[in-house]
Amino acid sequence: NDSAHPVPPATLPELFELQAARSPQATALVFEGELLSYQALHENANRLAHRFIQQGIGPEHIVAIALPRSQELIVALLAVLKAGAAYLPLDVDYPPERLALMIEDAKPAAVLSFRKHASSLPSLHSLCLLDSAEIQAALAAMPSTNPTQAERIQPLDPAHPAYVIYTSGSTGRPKGVVIAHRAIANYLRWDRETFYQQSQGGSPTVFSISFDAGITTVFGALIAGQPLTVLPTGDEVERLSSGSGDAAPYALVKVTPSHLKLINQNLQSSRAGSPTHALMTGGEAMAPGDIAFWQQRFPDVRLINHFGPTETTVGCATFEITADASALHSIPIGRPVWNAQLYVLNARLQPVPAGVPGELYIAGAGLARGYLNRPGLSA
Repeated sequence: NDSAHPVPPATLPELFELQAARSPQATALVFEGELLSYQALHENANRLAHRFIQQGIGPEHIVAIALPRSQELIVALLAVLKAGAAYLPLDVDYPPERLALMIEDAKPAAVLSFRKHASSLPSLHSLCLLDSAEIQAALAAMPSTNPTQAERIQPLDPAHPAYVIYTSGSTGRPKGVVIAHRAIANYLRWDRETFYQQSQGGSPTVFSISFDAGITTVFGALIAGQPLTVLPTGDEVERLSSGSGDAAPYALVKVTPSHLKLINQNLQSSRAGSPTHALMTGGEAMAPGDIAFWQQRFPDVRLINHFGPTETTVGCATFEITADASALHSIPIGRPVWNAQLYVLNARLQPVPAGVPGELYIAGAGLARGYLNRPGLSA
């Protein structure tokens, strides 16, 4: 638990805007062959953020985002954060009943979507269709400058919520987990320093917008000033299995072990080179044999097992796999990330001796503010 690392308090807009100022013409987004620079990405996000502020939306408000993977999705995420509000990601492929449950529970100040997805959302007075002529005209009239603290409805503080992500509901009714800026800023700085310093290749999107595992690469690439490649839904495995081709490998690819099995099957019949300098898995237990394949095929790739529940901001522990994975019975979850602590305790909340089973308790900078509208459970 000797994980202390100095991390000055910050909000996500501060981290994004500092990077955009350093490299305004660098490529920020790649989607279906189209490139968007950091300057263009932030100007587009700023216009939408000013629109939110004009509508009285800011810190302690929630804005739901029901958009498919696209440039508009990333613009919307940044815009909500720049306005000072927290984003609630809604996967448009989810059943309408689950989308309605999350919207009813979170009561967002606005819901962003496209016309084609409006029918899967409940009837809402707060629905904002980004592809409507009315909204496009309104955005064109908004300033493209970064919103200031004076322009927001109240100053944005690192303790304010950055996002709300709902649990799967496997242990009951899905719960909205509220993550503050200071928690995600700590995580992303660790992420940037650990994986984006050795390569400039950026990262691809692989996960559903509603799965917090994707934050590692989406925001990790953007605060590192590297390109984020938005892969179309359903095409991720094929794109990653095709190898790097003429392009440089990604700095970091993050997948679930289930993704990895499919990628390995495709790579076994391919001579493609490694698509990445570092491969991270998370979300499920890792099979040693699946990682052993990468050790044999791509010995220079860093292999990372990452662990953490939604309530501890994406991930709280990491393990770099250097020993022969085929000889391991299981892959450990590893050691705490920056400013996190892990404890294995007994039923009386006392530490157990080494080798004695117990329950994992997690503390530190990544802890969520709590569950949305569930004070008893949060306590």
